[in-house]
Amino acid sequence: MNRKSFLFNLNKCVGCHACVVACTIENQTLPDTIWREINSFNPTGHPDIPLFHYSLACNHCDDPPCLKNCPALAYSKDFTTGAVLHFADKCIGCKYCTWACPYDAPKFNETKKIIEKCTFCNPRISEGLKPTCANLCPTGALDFIDKPEEDLDHSNIPGFTDAGIQPSIHIIKPRGDKPIHKQEHYPDYGMDITKKEVKSKITFAHEWPLAIFTLLAALLVSVFTAFVFNKVQPEPYSFVGAGVVGMLLSLFHLGKKLRAWRAVLNLKTPG
Repeated sequence: MNRKSFLFNLNKCVGCHACVVACTIENQTLPDTIWREINSFNPTGHPDIPLFHYSLACNHCDDPPCLKNCPALAYSKDFTTGAVLHFADKCIGCKYCTWACPYDAPKFNETKKIIEKCTFCNPRISEGLKPTCANLCPTGALDFIDKPEEDLDHSNIPGFTDAGIQPSIHIIKPRGDKPIHKQEHYPDYGMDITKKEVKSKITFAHEWPLAIFTLLAALLVSVFTAFVFNKVQPEPYSFVGAGVVGMLLSLFHLGKKLRAWRAVLNLKTPG
Protein backbone atom coordinates (compact mmCIF):
# COMPACT_ATOMS: atom_id res chain seq x y z
CA MET A 1 0.00 0.00 0.00
CA ASN A 2 1.36 3.42 -0.97
CA ARG A 3 1.72 5.94 1.81
CA LYS A 4 -0.80 8.74 1.64
CA SER A 5 -0.84 12.51 1.96
CA PHE A 6 -3.41 15.25 2.20
CA LEU A 7 -3.71 17.54 -0.83
CA PHE A 8 -4.93 21.04 -0.04
CA ASN A 9 -5.67 23.68 -2.66
CA LEU A 10 -5.72 27.19 -1.21
CA ASN A 11 -7.50 28.45 -4.34
CA LYS A 12 -10.53 26.22 -3.77
CA CYS A 13 -11.19 26.43 -0.03
CA VAL A 14 -14.12 28.71 0.82
CA GLY A 15 -13.98 28.18 4.59
CA CYS A 16 -17.33 26.36 4.71
CA HIS A 17 -16.25 24.08 7.61
CA ALA A 18 -17.73 20.97 5.96
CA CYS A 19 -14.49 19.10 6.70
CA VAL A 20 -14.65 20.17 10.36
CA VAL A 21 -18.22 18.94 10.69
CA ALA A 22 -17.36 15.66 8.94
CA CYS A 23 -14.42 15.06 11.29
CA THR A 24 -16.48 15.93 14.36
CA ILE A 25 -19.28 13.53 13.41
CA GLU A 26 -16.93 10.73 12.37
CA ASN A 27 -14.90 10.87 15.59
CA GLN A 28 -17.60 12.08 18.00
CA THR A 29 -15.37 14.86 19.30
CA LEU A 30 -16.52 17.56 21.69
CA PRO A 31 -17.08 21.12 20.38
CA ASP A 32 -14.11 22.45 22.39
CA THR A 33 -11.76 19.67 21.22
CA ILE A 34 -12.20 19.62 17.45
CA TRP A 35 -9.36 17.91 15.58
CA ARG A 36 -9.61 19.86 12.31
CA GLU A 37 -9.75 23.64 12.19
CA ILE A 38 -10.23 26.35 9.59
CA ASN A 39 -7.70 29.18 9.83
CA SER A 40 -8.65 32.24 7.79
CA PHE A 41 -6.19 34.88 6.62
CA ASN A 42 -7.64 38.37 6.14
CA PRO A 43 -11.07 37.33 7.47
CA THR A 44 -12.21 40.98 7.45
CA GLY A 45 -11.83 41.06 3.66
CA HIS A 46 -9.49 44.02 3.28
CA PRO A 47 -9.35 44.60 -0.50
CA ASP A 48 -5.57 45.00 -0.74
CA ILE A 49 -4.74 41.72 1.01
CA PRO A 50 -5.41 38.20 -0.29
CA LEU A 51 -8.14 36.22 1.45
CA PHE A 52 -7.60 32.50 1.85
CA HIS A 53 -8.42 29.70 4.27
CA TYR A 54 -6.44 26.76 5.64
CA SER A 55 -8.10 23.51 6.65
CA LEU A 56 -5.60 21.90 8.99
CA ALA A 57 -5.47 18.93 11.33
CA CYS A 58 -2.59 16.58 12.10
CA ASN A 59 -0.22 16.39 9.12
CA HIS A 60 1.17 12.97 10.12
CA CYS A 61 4.78 14.06 9.65
CA ASP A 62 7.61 11.74 8.67
CA ASP A 63 9.58 13.04 11.67
CA PRO A 64 6.80 13.80 14.17
CA PRO A 65 7.94 15.93 17.14
CA CYS A 66 4.86 14.85 19.12
CA LEU A 67 6.04 11.24 19.02
CA LYS A 68 9.67 12.09 19.77
CA ASN A 69 8.81 14.32 22.74
CA CYS A 70 6.12 12.21 24.41
CA PRO A 71 7.59 10.99 27.73
CA ALA A 72 4.92 8.31 28.13
CA LEU A 73 5.38 6.68 24.69
CA ALA A 74 1.71 7.28 23.94
CA TYR A 75 2.39 7.76 20.22
CA SER A 76 3.33 5.35 17.46
CA LYS A 77 3.61 5.52 13.68
CA ASP A 78 1.90 3.17 11.24
CA PHE A 79 4.60 2.79 8.61
CA THR A 80 2.14 1.23 6.17
CA THR A 81 -0.19 4.21 5.98
CA GLY A 82 2.08 6.89 7.49
CA ALA A 83 -0.45 7.70 10.22
CA VAL A 84 0.85 9.07 13.52
CA LEU A 85 -1.39 7.47 16.14
CA HIS A 86 -2.06 8.43 19.75
CA PHE A 87 -3.15 5.92 22.40
CA ALA A 88 -5.42 7.38 25.05
CA ASP A 89 -4.77 4.56 27.54
CA LYS A 90 -1.05 5.44 27.60
CA CYS A 91 -1.42 9.23 27.78
CA ILE A 92 -0.52 10.98 31.05
CA GLY A 93 -1.92 14.35 29.97
CA CYS A 94 1.37 16.24 30.30
CA LYS A 95 0.69 18.27 27.11
CA TYR A 96 4.34 18.18 26.02
CA CYS A 97 3.25 17.10 22.54
CA THR A 98 1.07 20.21 22.22
CA TRP A 99 4.15 22.33 22.93
CA ALA A 100 6.27 20.44 20.40
CA CYS A 101 3.86 20.39 17.45
CA PRO A 102 4.24 23.45 15.16
CA TYR A 103 0.77 22.83 13.71
CA ASP A 104 -1.20 22.64 17.00
CA ALA A 105 -2.52 19.20 16.02
CA PRO A 106 -2.67 17.49 19.46
CA LYS A 107 -5.64 18.79 21.44
CA PHE A 108 -5.99 18.53 25.22
CA ASN A 109 -9.43 17.29 26.21
CA GLU A 110 -10.28 19.14 29.43
CA THR A 111 -13.01 16.62 30.25
CA LYS A 112 -11.00 13.43 29.77
CA LYS A 113 -7.69 15.07 30.83
CA ILE A 114 -5.82 13.46 27.93
CA ILE A 115 -4.62 14.38 24.46
CA GLU A 116 -6.67 13.68 21.35
CA LYS A 117 -5.76 14.17 17.69
CA CYS A 118 -6.59 13.34 14.10
CA THR A 119 -6.12 9.64 13.34
CA PHE A 120 -5.76 10.07 9.55
CA CYS A 121 -8.95 7.96 9.54
CA ASN A 122 -6.49 5.07 9.62
CA PRO A 123 -9.12 2.29 9.46
CA ARG A 124 -10.70 3.95 6.41
CA ILE A 125 -7.46 4.42 4.48
CA SER A 126 -6.42 0.86 5.35
CA GLU A 127 -9.54 -0.17 3.41
CA GLY A 128 -8.67 2.08 0.47
CA LEU A 129 -11.08 4.88 1.45
CA LYS A 130 -10.38 8.58 1.89
CA PRO A 131 -10.49 10.24 5.32
CA THR A 132 -13.96 11.58 6.01
CA CYS A 133 -12.85 15.22 5.88
CA ALA A 134 -11.39 14.84 2.37
CA ASN A 135 -14.27 12.66 1.22
CA LEU A 136 -16.89 15.30 2.10
CA CYS A 137 -15.12 18.49 0.95
CA PRO A 138 -17.69 20.05 -1.44
CA THR A 139 -15.20 22.14 -3.46
CA GLY A 140 -12.42 19.59 -3.79
CA ALA A 141 -10.05 21.84 -1.84
CA LEU A 142 -9.12 19.00 0.52
CA ASP A 143 -8.21 15.69 -1.10
CA PHE A 144 -6.17 12.57 -0.43
CA ILE A 145 -3.38 11.33 -2.70
CA ASP A 146 -0.41 8.98 -2.83
CA LYS A 147 2.48 10.71 -1.09
CA PRO A 148 5.21 11.84 -3.51
CA GLU A 149 8.52 10.07 -2.98
CA GLU A 150 10.48 13.32 -3.04
CA ASP A 151 10.32 15.62 -0.03
CA LEU A 152 7.71 18.34 -0.36
CA ASP A 153 8.94 21.94 -0.20
CA HIS A 154 6.80 24.03 2.16
CA SER A 155 9.25 26.93 2.51
CA ASN A 156 7.34 29.33 0.24
CA ILE A 157 3.79 28.51 1.30
CA PRO A 158 2.15 31.61 2.82
CA GLY A 159 0.92 31.08 6.36
CA PHE A 160 2.32 27.56 6.69
CA THR A 161 5.17 26.71 9.06
CA ASP A 162 8.07 24.86 7.45
CA ALA A 163 9.58 23.06 10.45
CA GLY A 164 11.63 20.54 8.45
CA ILE A 165 9.63 17.56 9.72
CA GLN A 166 8.09 16.57 6.37
CA PRO A 167 4.35 16.86 7.00
CA SER A 168 2.14 14.63 4.86
CA ILE A 169 0.33 17.46 3.13
CA HIS A 170 0.84 18.86 -0.35
CA ILE A 171 -0.34 22.48 -0.54
CA ILE A 172 -1.19 24.26 -3.78
CA LYS A 173 -0.32 27.92 -3.33
CA PRO A 174 -2.68 30.82 -4.11
CA ARG A 175 -2.62 31.88 -7.76
CA GLY A 176 -1.71 35.45 -6.86
CA ASP A 177 -0.75 37.52 -3.86
CA LYS A 178 -2.18 40.84 -5.08
CA PRO A 179 -5.70 42.10 -5.77
CA ILE A 180 -6.87 42.03 -9.38
CA HIS A 181 -8.10 45.62 -9.40
CA LYS A 182 -6.53 48.78 -8.07
CA GLN A 183 -8.21 49.78 -4.81
CA GLU A 184 -9.04 53.16 -3.32
CA HIS A 185 -7.39 53.99 0.00
CA TYR A 186 -9.25 55.91 2.67
CA PRO A 187 -7.20 57.65 5.41
CA ASP A 188 -9.98 57.22 7.98
CA TYR A 189 -10.43 53.53 7.31
CA GLY A 190 -10.03 52.36 10.91
CA MET A 191 -10.38 48.58 10.69
CA ASP A 192 -7.41 46.92 12.37
CA ILE A 193 -6.84 43.75 10.37
CA THR A 194 -3.50 42.95 11.96
CA LYS A 195 -4.69 42.63 15.53
CA LYS A 196 -5.01 39.00 16.49
CA GLU A 197 -4.71 37.48 19.91
CA VAL A 198 -1.88 34.96 20.02
CA LYS A 199 -2.11 32.79 23.09
CA SER A 200 1.00 31.18 24.52
CA LYS A 201 0.96 27.40 24.73
CA ILE A 202 2.73 27.56 28.09
CA THR A 203 1.49 29.82 30.89
CA PHE A 204 2.40 29.97 34.57
CA ALA A 205 -1.28 29.87 35.52
CA HIS A 206 -1.58 26.39 34.03
CA GLU A 207 1.93 25.07 34.57
CA TRP A 208 2.83 26.42 38.03
CA PRO A 209 3.37 22.90 39.49
CA LEU A 210 5.93 22.16 36.78
CA ALA A 211 7.61 25.54 37.30
CA ILE A 212 7.96 24.97 41.07
CA PHE A 213 9.18 21.41 40.50
CA THR A 214 11.82 22.67 38.06
CA LEU A 215 13.03 25.35 40.49
CA LEU A 216 13.17 22.84 43.37
CA ALA A 217 15.05 20.33 41.21
CA ALA A 218 17.62 22.97 40.22
CA LEU A 219 18.02 24.02 43.86
CA LEU A 220 18.48 20.43 45.07
CA VAL A 221 21.04 19.69 42.35
CA SER A 222 22.96 22.81 43.38
CA VAL A 223 22.88 21.80 47.05
CA PHE A 224 24.00 18.25 46.21
CA THR A 225 26.86 19.56 44.05
CA ALA A 226 28.00 21.85 46.86
CA PHE A 227 27.81 18.89 49.26
CA VAL A 228 30.03 16.77 46.96
CA PHE A 229 32.68 19.49 47.01
CA ASN A 230 32.38 19.88 50.81
CA LYS A 231 30.95 23.38 50.56
CA VAL A 232 27.75 22.76 52.52
CA GLN A 233 26.30 20.11 54.81
CA PRO A 234 22.56 19.86 54.05
CA GLU A 235 20.15 18.51 56.62
CA PRO A 236 19.20 15.06 55.22
CA TYR A 237 15.52 15.11 56.13
CA SER A 238 15.03 18.60 54.69
CA PHE A 239 16.84 17.63 51.49
CA VAL A 240 14.79 14.47 50.96
CA GLY A 241 11.59 16.21 52.04
CA ALA A 242 12.07 18.98 49.49
CA GLY A 243 12.59 16.35 46.80
CA VAL A 244 9.41 14.52 47.77
CA VAL A 245 7.41 17.77 47.81
CA GLY A 246 8.73 18.63 44.36
CA MET A 247 7.76 15.26 42.93
CA LEU A 248 4.29 15.44 44.48
CA LEU A 249 3.78 18.93 43.08
CA SER A 250 4.77 17.73 39.62
CA LEU A 251 1.79 15.36 39.66
CA PHE A 252 -0.57 18.35 39.51
CA HIS A 253 0.85 19.10 36.07
CA LEU A 254 -0.51 15.81 34.72
CA GLY A 255 -3.99 15.11 33.47
CA LYS A 256 -3.74 11.44 34.53
CA LYS A 257 -1.84 11.44 37.83
CA LEU A 258 -2.07 7.68 38.42
CA ARG A 259 -0.13 7.11 35.21
CA ALA A 260 2.79 9.27 36.34
CA TRP A 261 5.09 6.22 36.27
CA ARG A 262 4.95 6.33 32.46
CA ALA A 263 6.76 9.69 32.46
CA VAL A 264 10.16 7.94 32.50
CA LEU A 265 9.54 5.55 29.60
CA ASN A 266 11.07 7.81 26.95
CA LEU A 267 14.37 8.64 28.63
CA LYS A 268 16.97 9.53 26.03
CA THR A 269 20.69 8.87 26.16
CA PRO A 270 23.35 11.09 24.52
CA GLY A 271 24.51 10.06 21.08
